[in-house]
Parts: sequence; C-alpha cells; structure tokens
Amino acid sequence: MRFVIVGAGAIGTAMGGYLSAAGHPVVLISRPSHASVINERGLTLRTARGILHPAVTAVTSLSDVKWQDDDVIFLTCKSQQSKELLAEMASAPKETPIFCFQNGVRNEEWAAESFRNVYAGLVQISATFSEPGVVEHTRNDVLAIGKYPSGLDETTTSVGNALERAGFKMTYYEAAMPRKWGKLLVNLNNSLYALIDTWLQLAYTDIELRTFLASTMREGLDVIHGAGVEIEMGPGEPSAEDFIRQMAAGAFAYANPLELPPERRTYPSTWQDVVLHRRSTEVEHFNGEIVRLGLKHGIPTPYNTALLEMMRELLRRNAMPGLYTLDQVQKRVEELKSNRW
Repeated sequence: MRFVIVGAGAIGTAMGGYLSAAGHPVVLISRPSHASVINERGLTLRTARGILHPAVTAVTSLSDVKWQDDDVIFLTCKSQQSKELLAEMASAPKETPIFCFQNGVRNEEWAAESFRNVYAGLVQISATFSEPGVVEHTRNDVLAIGKYPSGLDETTTSVGNALERAGFKMTYYEAAMPRKWGKLLVNLNNSLYALIDTWLQLAYTDIELRTFLASTMREGLDVIHGAGVEIEMGPGEPSAEDFIRQMAAGAFAYANPLELPPERRTYPSTWQDVVLHRRSTEVEHFNGEIVRLGLKHGIPTPYNTALLEMMRELLRRNAMPGLYTLDQVQKRVEELKSNRW
C-alpha cells in the first residue's frame, strides 16, 4: 500500500513518518513551506525514542498525485479544510479507501459524498508542528479505525496491520462514530488552552483549571445526550460521565507539569494554529457543534458559547495565545448565564 496523507500537518506528518520508517511509500500533501523543507533537507520526526529521518515524498497540491490502485488516503486536515480538499480529490478513483483521521464528527459524511469506501479514524496521539520540516511526537501512540457508517472489513485489517507495524497501538470499532463523539467531548477544551496559553499536563493538574475543563465537558455531554447521540470514550478510558468525574477529582494529574520541557508539553492543534497566526481553527467544529445542538434542543451552553465567542475574538484580533486569563473566561461564562440563559 501507498499512503497519501492529505492535509499533512503535525499529526499527518507524524503518521506518515512512522509508516515510511516501517517500509511503506508515503506521499504528504502539505503547506508549501513544509513540503519545501522536506524535499530539500528531509523530514525530521522527534520522538521520545529519538530522532527519525524517514524518507517521504512531499507535494503541495493534489494535482501532483498520480493515483495508483493500491493507494490509501488518510485525510488529516482540519475540519474547516475538508470540503475544499475533498473537492480537489475529484480525480481520485471513487473506490480508493479514505480514512478520516480527524477531529469533529462531520468529515465522514462529507467524504461519503465522493468516495464509496469511507472509514472513521480516531487519533489518540499528540504531535506539535515545531517548524517547517520538523514535527514533535509528544504523547501517546493509540489509533482506532472502523468503517463508516459501521462495520469492519479487509481494508480495516490491512491498514490496521500496517499501522501496528509502524508502532501504533490499534483498536477496531464496529461502530466508530460514537467514539468520535467521545473525542469531540475532550476536544471541547482545546479553545481554553489557546485563550489562556496553557498546556494539557498543567491543565489536568491545576485544580481551578481542571474544574473548568470538567464543567465544559459536562455541559457538552448534556447536549449530546439531549440530542440523542450515542457516545463512547477511547480505548481504556472510562465512560464519559466517569471521565469527567475523574478529571475533576485530579485522576489525570501529572506529578510535575511545570518541569516538563517545552518539547514534551502537549499543546492541542488549536493552540498551534493560533501561534502560527492561522485565521481559522476547529473551534466552529468543536464548541460550535455543541452550541448549535444546544440551540436546536433548548439546552443552555454558557461554557461552550463563551469559548466559541472568545476564540472568534482572538482570531479577529490575530492575537497570540494568552489574550485572556482564566478569570476573564469564567466571568464571560457567568455573564452568559445571567444574560442569555
């Protein structure tokens, strides 16, 4: 199999790098600056086990890809880029398997409008885009896959085997979309990391921060249940309700988060987008998803609305992470509770 990684940022580059190191041909479709450095100096993948320099092909446009019968597409772009990139894949054979290794819960249905073999991909790894040509794999090695809308087949087996040989721990889901809603629930907190400039290990440890994280997720879960959506958390994780309770109680706290070197800290992709001055993030597909469902079903969403509106303000101002303090975010939540609900 040849793996064509469409929208190869930090996650897609890391996955492609490991697959290449395991012997698979890999094509990365990425931003021009990233592709240029890779083609000139090679890819640098920094991991907890050392530095890798896997051989990959990098291009900037899907028009540069000559499709092959054994291709497998990994769509790893942000949700706001999916429709544009799917349109650019019009020349790809419709039978080509496409795995949506993305956050958000709408990408699979969009992909199914163009491709006959669509798969849900769940990413439990963290990676940081350090600079063009350089990616840090900072945390975890867990992936999960399943056919969309449900089922398993020979493709899930063959692709899963390839990913296992590349070093990933694989889980297979007969029904993958409930698990993607579980990932959405965790991703509701990504905005906060960017708004106040913090990282996951510290947020899971600090009492005030993790209380806010848990409240945001609890609100999201109320909306998901109210909408009648099935939800499942990740491999080895407790139920959504227990996950939230354990987070609030400090079960996921780290011993010394302030002593972690910057390259080992986990900054979600929303934070990375803000640092790189990108004018859009996945907030509309995370908190926005909950806010829209809340409006539809008459469920208050002050936490997710505050994060959504404040991220929109940060992006309009083209500001860096840390524009707000946690106190300011909490104040906005209370204002929304008083004035809107």
